[in-house]
Amino acid sequence: MLMVSALLSVLLLGSATDNQGPVVVAKAAPHVLLIWNAAPLIGGIVKNKTPDRRAFSLLESTAAKIMAQENLGLKGAADITLRVVYPRDPTFNPAYGTSVISTVERLMTLSAKPRDIAIEGARWPAQLGNGHIPKKLTVQITGQLPPR
Repeated sequence: MLMVSALLSVLLLGSATDNQGPVVVAKAAPHVLLIWNAAPLIGGIVKNKTPDRRAFSLLESTAAKIMAQENLGLKGAADITLRVVYPRDPTFNPAYGTSVISTVERLMTLSAKPRDIAIEGARWPAQLGNGHIPKKLTVQITGQLPPR
C-alpha cells in the first residue's frame, strides 16, 4: 500500500504532456522506465463512451508520441519502456474520512530501442492510430479500461 501511495505521489507531481497526463522517469539508463498517468485522456474516453478498439488505438498512439518526445532527453539508454497507468476509482477510507485513490491500473506497456524511436518513432503514432503495431515497437496490453 505504501508503494502505491508513493507511486501516485510521483505520478501526480510529474510534468504534463499536452494535457494528457504527467510522465515521470521511474528508472534511469540503461533500462529506462517511464510511467505515464493517462487519467486525463482516459477520463475523456469514459466521458465520450469511446469504444475499446478506438480507445486503445488512441492511447497507444499518444504513448508512442510521448516515447518519441522523452527519447530526446534520455542519454545512455539501451531500451525504453513506457508504462501507461491510471488511478482506479476512489474508495472511502475511514482513516481520512474521505475517498482516496487506493490502486493503480497498469493498462499497457510500450517498449523500444532508443535508436529505433529516433529513426522511426515519428511515424508510430499514425500507424498505431490506424491499428497497426510497428515492427520495432512492442505493445503489451496488461489491464482494462474503466467501464463506460
